[in-house]
Amino acid sequence: MKQPTIVPNGWPCKFRDCPAGLFQYGDATSFHLKTEYRVDGFFEAFVVASGEAFWGGATTYDERDNLIVVPAKIEVKE
Repeated sequence: MKQPTIVPNGWPCKFRDCPAGLFQYGDATSFHLKTEYRVDGFFEAFVVASGEAFWGGATTYDERDNLIVVPAKIEVKE
C-alpha cells in the first residue's frame, strides 16, 4: 500500500518567498496552503485542517509576509 508523507521541501524562508503549495508554520502538525492568487497584492493562504485564512498570529499583511515558514511537499512511498 502506498503511504503519503508530508516532508520539508527546502529551507525555512519568509512567507513572501515561500513557493505556492504546502508549508509548515509552528508545530510539526500544523500545515497550510499558500496559493498563487493574490488579494490586494498579497498572497492568499489557508490552514489545511480548517480552511480558515492563515495569519500565523500576524495582524497585517506585511507582518505575515515576514513570518518564517518551511515549504513542504507530499511524498508517496510503497
